[in-house]
Amino acid sequence: MNDMTSVINITIFSNSSAFSDQPFPQASARCRPESHENTSTGRSLSGLDSTVKYLWESAHAPGTLSLYRSAYKLFKLFMEQNSLWPDSSATPPPISKQTLIYFVAFCSEKNLRYDTIKQYLSGIRYVYTSLTDISSLCYTAVEKIRCLPVGDFVLHGNTSFTCLKYNVKSPLSNPAELLQLQIVLRGVKKSQNNMHKERLPIMHDILKDMITSLKNGFLGRYDSLMLAAACSMAFFGFLRCGEFTVSGALSKTATYALKINDVTFEKDKSGYVLNLKNSKADVFRSGVKVTIAATGSTTCPLQLLDEYINLQFKCGASLHDPLFINSCGKTLTREFFITSIRKLLGDIGKTPDFYSGHSFRIGAATTAAKVGIEDHLVKTLGRWTSGCYSRYSRTNRKSIHQAQNTMCRVES
Repeated sequence: MNDMTSVINITIFSNSSAFSDQPFPQASARCRPESHENTSTGRSLSGLDSTVKYLWESAHAPGTLSLYRSAYKLFKLFMEQNSLWPDSSATPPPISKQTLIYFVAFCSEKNLRYDTIKQYLSGIRYVYTSLTDISSLCYTAVEKIRCLPVGDFVLHGNTSFTCLKYNVKSPLSNPAELLQLQIVLRGVKKSQNNMHKERLPIMHDILKDMITSLKNGFLGRYDSLMLAAACSMAFFGFLRCGEFTVSGALSKTATYALKINDVTFEKDKSGYVLNLKNSKADVFRSGVKVTIAATGSTTCPLQLLDEYINLQFKCGASLHDPLFINSCGKTLTREFFITSIRKLLGDIGKTPDFYSGHSFRIGAATTAAKVGIEDHLVKTLGRWTSGCYSRYSRTNRKSIHQAQNTMCRVES
């Protein structure tokens, strides 16, 4: 697949070519559709501004919008440093493919990864095709997420297509003009091949050593128990780090942070069901139910979470409080989690730099494959959607419980 497919996949429709000048045929009274026009009171299009803004902002996850804000700030800095952005202008200035090529070089000199640069180009495209106030991109990440990014459609007193009004077109709208940019991006990718840092999986035997160290109070009683419950949940739930942690900058305003009442324990103590509010594949944010079984092992996710939640209640927590809170009373952030597990991995003799928050998901999949769990079960456990045949399989809860218990019986 072309590297720039996600960046340049934009189609522009012209009003002049989309509709014919020929009059529509008259419909008879018998077949004429019912009119939805409000004949009693008039309503200007500006009355729909708030609805348009809400729908536009709902289309993107908070993490994506945060990334696009970072892209916009860096791009504007690059433009200002090179006298390409008028000081008094809030409207994005016209830019050429040559400007984008220099921006890619600018990012490369700042040691940004190839994938990050591609995402930043997507952020620039977003600025030039957006539907809210450009100034909102200047808000910091900790401010309330409102009026999020930004560009063509500025919602002042009366709505106007700012970029269209000033003939500012998206620089990424014509794939045929971006060949040079694609070549430069390919150069960035190849130049960074030797810079790739391998992410090692946290297999079950490593998880067991980690939890043993935590049970010995490696980080203090409270934080150790909290991290043990989180690590076990991440492994057996095949979780992405962002599904059970929050970004440090958004920790005070993140509405998708797990709460205690997002956990439902099975009546027979066979496991629990986790309601994920923030999942990569859940584009409509309707929630994803993840079943996690009791394993009866030292890494048992049910036992660890039950013990941790009981400790929370003893400290005065309620069902509506965040599920994972550190000893300082702050919601578990990605930064705190990764820093803590790297300290822990170093304590058990591993090289911390080779592990990340995603190592639990990688390790769970690797462990499952090693013990011979069938592909369709692995895909169900990890909530992967690739592979057409997986949609036809029907996996019951007992099979999920058996698969997770089997994962405890393997050593590396």
